[in-house]
Amino acid sequence: MKSIKRRTFLKAGATAAMAAAVVPVQAAEPVSTVVVVHGEDIPKMIAAGIAKMGGWEKFVKPGAKVALKPNLAWKSTPEQGGNTHPAIVREVVLAAEAAKAKQVLIPENTCQPEKETFPTSGILEALKGTKAKLYRPKRADYVEVDVPKGKICRKAKVSRDLIEADCLINMPVAKHHGGATLTISMKNWMGAVDNNTRRSWHRDGLHQC
Repeated sequence: MKSIKRRTFLKAGATAAMAAAVVPVQAAEPVSTVVVVHGEDIPKMIAAGIAKMGGWEKFVKPGAKVALKPNLAWKSTPEQGGNTHPAIVREVVLAAEAAKAKQVLIPENTCQPEKETFPTSGILEALKGTKAKLYRPKRADYVEVDVPKGKICRKAKVSRDLIEADCLINMPVAKHHGGATLTISMKNWMGAVDNNTRRSWHRDGLHQC
C-alpha cells in the first residue's frame, strides 16, 4: 500500500471538504400524504379526510375548473361495487361547489353504454340539484398528449377537460381485475382516454402502459 505524508493528506482532505461544501443539495422527492378514514357515514368520512389534508380550500380555488374521475364504466348498482359509490361523488361535487368552483365536470369513457351505466350506478340520481356535468366524451373531446418517459405508451388521447382542469380528483374503487390483478387509482385512468388508446394499452402490455 502506498504511504502518504500527513501534510499531503490534510491538504487533500481540506480540498475535498471544500468541494463537498459547494455541491448543490438535490431537492427531496415529493412525499405523498395518505389519510385513512374509517366509518359508515360517507359525508363525515370525506370531510374528516380532507380536513387532515388541509381542507378543500387547499385544492379547490374560487373560479376553478374542477374535474372528477370516478370509476363509472359499468352497468353496476352501488351494492355491486363495480363503480365509485354515488354518495362519494355527490359529496365531492357539493364540496367543490361550496368552495365556489366555476365548473365541475365528470367525463367518463364507459365500457358499457352510458345510457345504462350512468343511471344504474346511482351517480346520475346523486347529481340532481348540483351543477355538475356528467358526460361521455366524443371523439372531438380528446387531445393527444406525449408521454415522454413512456417505454411502450409514448402518446395517449386524453379527455380535454381532464387535461385542462385546475383541480383533478381521481376517485377509484378497489376491486379485482383479470388483467391488472387490482384496479385502483392507476387503472381508473383507463376511462380518461379514448377507445383506441385503451385497446392499445391492453394489447401492448397493460402494466407498463
